Amino acid sequence: MLVLSCVRVAVAVLPCLVNGVATLANTDYTDVADKYIITLKPDADMHQHIRLVQDMHTKSLFRRENNQVFDGVSHQYNISSFRGYAGHFDRAVVEQLKTHDDVAHVEADRIFTASGFETQRNAPYSLNLISHRGVDKKSQAEGYVYDSSSGAGTWAYIVDSGVNVGHQEFQGRATNGYNAMRPEPMTDTFGHGTQMAAIVGGKTFGVAKRTNLVAVKVMKGHQVVASKVVDGYQWAARDIISNRRQAKAVINMSVGGGYVKALWDAINDSYNNGVTTVVAYANRGEQAAWPRSAIAVSATDKNRKWARVSDRGARTTIWAPGANVMSAYIGSNAATKAVSGSSPAAAHVSGLVAYLKGMRRLPDAKQTQNTLINLAVPNVVKDAGEAPNLFAYNGSGR
Repeated sequence: MLVLSCVRVAVAVLPCLVNGVATLANTDYTDVADKYIITLKPDADMHQHIRLVQDMHTKSLFRRENNQVFDGVSHQYNISSFRGYAGHFDRAVVEQLKTHDDVAHVEADRIFTASGFETQRNAPYSLNLISHRGVDKKSQAEGYVYDSSSGAGTWAYIVDSGVNVGHQEFQGRATNGYNAMRPEPMTDTFGHGTQMAAIVGGKTFGVAKRTNLVAVKVMKGHQVVASKVVDGYQWAARDIISNRRQAKAVINMSVGGGYVKALWDAINDSYNNGVTTVVAYANRGEQAAWPRSAIAVSATDKNRKWARVSDRGARTTIWAPGANVMSAYIGSNAATKAVSGSSPAAAHVSGLVAYLKGMRRLPDAKQTQNTLINLAVPNVVKDAGEAPNLFAYNGSGR
């Protein structure tokens, strides 16, 4: 599974002077010491509050007895009713924030992890599975059956490690949207984002072969902090809302790291504003923590049996292929590599959402989720556990 991105705050982060020398902000993206995510109450004046926090931070600077540097506000979040920010604060500032009338919740920032066990084995079976009710040899020999519209006029936001936008799989349909990792380049140096994008909408490996792919970079390796995840997610959600794309867009978020209230609030607020979010349920050993408003996907193998690299549970929404799935990769514009886990399973469902939104009138997240569930093939997943036994299906009639 993968991670989300961050928007730079319009409020300047004040440089700190220690012994007369200007210090640079911490550039270790996985260092979460003394970093927090703050969610504001709906009626709070965000701009006024940010100014107040910066003032608190500046005053606290001169009260410190050691030379420890704190960076202050780093990200701002604003979707609709969900608003907040993240930052690097000393204990005195944090204690003031916990009791402030504007603040709904203060939580420590944490690490999110990119998941997926990759191999070089070629197993291009997954598209067949989501376009057939059965798994017999005849069905698998027929290939991927899909409507020729194939997601035309839709957008899929890939909140991940970036996308190799020049790859031949994307045919010029992939663009760079937002880079939460600046000053790191937008380039995908990890590969996971490119793999997910190609499963969503690549010409060979993709479910929705004509969708537009928007890269939102929130990580450069296996780990990223939650505040960047929230920030990247809110950028994608706001872009969908401001461009009125709710009926034509999906956010794919293959990330995991446990419960973060701010992220739940952001997903719920986006859902209430019509935005569809698909997430990877979790990989083995990870914490699954997603609200019901997100479409949480667990993975099967080619026989529709639970793939044990993925996890499953009562909060799983639907199942999709996620074992040894071939996809595009980095290194060249023709590179390929297989990936396993709940990440590729989620990417299949994100592609399916874009595909269905291109064919049907699905104006909001609720109708989109209901359509996925109503189309799904029931009772075919082996060893589903307590998860709903529903396998993703594109309604081809096969």
